Amino acid sequence: MLSKTHLLVGLVVGLFALDYVNVHPVLFLAIFCFATILPDIDSPHSKIGKKALPFSMFLGLIFGHRGFMHSIWIPFGILGISIYFGYPIIGYIMMGGYILHLLVDAMTLGGVRFFGPFGQKTKGFFHTGGITEAFIFVLFIVILAWKLSTYL
Repeated sequence: MLSKTHLLVGLVVGLFALDYVNVHPVLFLAIFCFATILPDIDSPHSKIGKKALPFSMFLGLIFGHRGFMHSIWIPFGILGISIYFGYPIIGYIMMGGYILHLLVDAMTLGGVRFFGPFGQKTKGFFHTGGITEAFIFVLFIVILAWKLSTYL
């Protein structure tokens, strides 16, 4: 998926999650949405990867795009580090956004290896940036508009 789709899906899911968390909404959404694009830091061509050069080039060289950075081990590591430093809620929010990214990418033909480097790759049914993703994007715009209208 493209960064804009990850961010939109993260925003919509995050808005629904606000009903179940006791965190300032702006803080929650900022962390959650950031985490939805974080896995793509392994690609220097992604929005976040371009901002993190040369680090993203290094990660891409070592792991490849949708390699280890697109596995379940990273969000668990983030959670562990945040618990160690006394900020478990930030870790849980990051973990949620990160895993959402993995789930959305698993719907594409490129897929993800959730337990990478072990196990099989989970692949979906459409191309990143294709017509199906465009449809999903528009669908989530409609859902976002509906959800925001409930706050009025």
